[in-house]
Amino acid sequence: MTCGIMRIMLVPSIALLVCFVSCCVGRTAEEWKTRVVYQIVIDRFAHTSESPARQCTDTSRYCGGTLKGIERNLDYITNLGANAILISPFVLNTNSSNSAGYHGKWPLDIYTINPSFGSSQDMAELVSACHERDVWVMADLIIRHMGYLDGCSPSLCTQPDEDSFSKFTPFDQLDHYVDYSEWGTRDYLPKLNHTNSFVRTTLINWIQSLVSDYDFDGFRISDIDDIPIEFLEELNNAVDVFIIGQASTEITEAAELASYQSILDAVFANNMYDALDNFFRNSKDGDGYYLIPDRLSLGQGLFKDASILGGYIGNDVVGRFLSKDDDFTELRGALAYLLMADWIPFIYYGTEQGRDFESSDGHESLWPYYVQERNVYKFISTILEHRRNLFGTSVSGYQGVEHVECTYYRGVYSFARKSTFVIITNGRYNSQPDGHLIRRHPFEKETVLTNIFDPTDIVTVQDNGTFRVNLENHEPKIYSGGSNLSQGLVFVLAMGAIFYHLFTRL
Repeated sequence: MTCGIMRIMLVPSIALLVCFVSCCVGRTAEEWKTRVVYQIVIDRFAHTSESPARQCTDTSRYCGGTLKGIERNLDYITNLGANAILISPFVLNTNSSNSAGYHGKWPLDIYTINPSFGSSQDMAELVSACHERDVWVMADLIIRHMGYLDGCSPSLCTQPDEDSFSKFTPFDQLDHYVDYSEWGTRDYLPKLNHTNSFVRTTLINWIQSLVSDYDFDGFRISDIDDIPIEFLEELNNAVDVFIIGQASTEITEAAELASYQSILDAVFANNMYDALDNFFRNSKDGDGYYLIPDRLSLGQGLFKDASILGGYIGNDVVGRFLSKDDDFTELRGALAYLLMADWIPFIYYGTEQGRDFESSDGHESLWPYYVQERNVYKFISTILEHRRNLFGTSVSGYQGVEHVECTYYRGVYSFARKSTFVIITNGRYNSQPDGHLIRRHPFEKETVLTNIFDPTDIVTVQDNGTFRVNLENHEPKIYSGGSNLSQGLVFVLAMGAIFYHLFTRL
């Protein structure tokens, strides 16, 4: 078990000709460090016109979400505080025997935008509208496989013959695919042969054309652990845009994940997702909370740059955070870590509404839940407003953890970023009447810190270098301050907080 982690990392300012460069090439990894990404399943986010008053209940079929629907609801995303979106795969898809390819993961024709979502013009207009708001667009790409063959489904498929692939565009030949025995029996999707020169060249040219045609700012590549490393390296060298890879969630070892960052710009931090899941889900009956500092410390030594990993607590692969239980305190704790840790946070659509949608796949429609006054939505927007004030929104904004230390006892973990102190806990911690004593932190004595969620919650670093935090009800806390304030100013702030507390209850 590791404690007392310290790291000093200063990122120099980078001068960029944003106006001229962004229209020609995608955003760089360094630029993506300033982004908070809202992940969208296109078919489930919003209709072109007013979305239905009732949620889509048949989640195995198309529900009617479109690219125009996303464009129409950009205010909902920016008001939350996100400044980038990740859209699900959008090309024309096949169907299986009992489900439709609404999720975009069963490609039929990679050159045609799924008409259920809109047109190429709709895509161009969405990206343009996003860029006008300084919202960047990342596209999810499926390059491991194509869609289902006729007569095939996730549970059954017969060995294909040479004519089976004629419906696919452009990979319509038997030699464009690996041997049937290598497809993988989990899904029976025809796996592309990335050693085939036509497959390699075509995929790279296609992805390059997506950058030039739509001005995408980045790509997510799914299933990277089932794609040859040599091809991923060739692709990354050929495409001048930020690429983040999604490996199977079974891969949680930092060493294996880090091996992909030597090829791609970044990967999703499955190791930290697993640690957070253990912290909030399993450590009530064990000591799983130590995984956070241990894996954080290990990752810093293995990843080329841990600050550009993709952070998540739920997505289209693992489902929603609340799908396992409906503990909103745990959700807020996980969000506090997700949005303040040293990585690129990804928020899965609907998380901000505090919904589990009663489904393991997490693909229900967001409509009619666009309530910006919902507690979880406001919780996220409060953190992201603080994050913007702390780090800035320019590409040269401060990144990197100035000082990281673990302060955990019976399920408590805390860390500092610049002038902010974050503390999360779980049900294993038993609150003490006089609060939890914080011994390790980067602040000088007499530093005053105020809880961004409650201005009446103010703590001051004592002469002995400690301060106490009340952790009743296991709520996460984010304290802001980091400056030595006079006692008179502390009194003024305290009185102002009291009046604020009184009047907001009227």
